[in-house]
Amino acid sequence: MSEKSPSSLARMLMVLDFFTEDTPIWSVEDIAQKLEVSIPTCYRYMKMLVESGWLTHQSESCYTFGPRILVMDYYVRQSDPVLRASVPHMQELVAKTGFACVLSAFYGDRVLDSHHEKSDGKTFLSYGRGMPRPLFQGGAPKVILAHLPPRQLRKIYDGHAHELKKSGVPEDWSSFRAYYQQIKKQGFYYSAGELESHLGALSVPIEKVGQPGVWGALSLVAELSRFEVVDAQKMKQLLEVAIRSISQSLV
Repeated sequence: MSEKSPSSLARMLMVLDFFTEDTPIWSVEDIAQKLEVSIPTCYRYMKMLVESGWLTHQSESCYTFGPRILVMDYYVRQSDPVLRASVPHMQELVAKTGFACVLSAFYGDRVLDSHHEKSDGKTFLSYGRGMPRPLFQGGAPKVILAHLPPRQLRKIYDGHAHELKKSGVPEDWSSFRAYYQQIKKQGFYYSAGELESHLGALSVPIEKVGQPGVWGALSLVAELSRFEVVDAQKMKQLLEVAIRSISQSLV
């Protein structure tokens, strides 16, 4: 079999990536067309995915995500070592600052939030657990991308040209790389209204001890007006204390 021709199992698993916030329901005909397989073959894939709980019938020939997704999300919450190590520190940060605290991580070519620790204030985040973030906007994505190896960063740069054009980040490779090198050098990033016009976020990377790369990023999030009246350096120090403890617990 050619390397360019995915196996039947690979094709079947590809189906799960078709379901998004914009397209939560798919018909057999549309899936078959996207996979470039016959309708009978596609029905066979759907049957296996339904029986295993990954998909469920929306109607006779249309499908959406099934209950197994919820079960797996529960298992992730219980077993994710970064999440388990971070939550107590996130709760402490919220108690000390009154800001919301967000844990983010990099999966494949996406930055996702894995946990939000809410404050008692009015901070409202329109993005939530599992929702892909814009790659080139916001504090967490920027400190995470800043710590990627050059080859991996170049792959992100080449594969997301359209998104890059809308971000305000330098578009030529040398300037793009220098931009992220500067963020890595300063060790944090403050995002002022980049994702949501009324919110700011102070983000630091959760670095891996004794090896390159990061586990993710930790961010304190609040209204821009609140950032204007706090000691940003003190907030940064609180974040750094938390991420050092998290990193050490993951060794």
